Amino acid sequence: MRTIENLSNLLVTQSYWQLPDLSKDTILKSIKAIRYNASCLFSVALIQLKRILESINNSQVLAKE
Repeated sequence: MRTIENLSNLLVTQSYWQLPDLSKDTILKSIKAIRYNASCLFSVALIQLKRILESINNSQVLAKE
């Protein structure tokens, strides 16, 4: 998530021609990092959703008993 913020801040505050070190390779690495971070966040969200659903299911089973 921090990578997304850093890249956003960089793009907002700086112009491309002011950053000669912002090569195509650097941009591609940043995009890969953003995709990886998004994938990790999505995985964590799915795990949390599974836990919530299991908790609800367990609560319903206990309520029936």
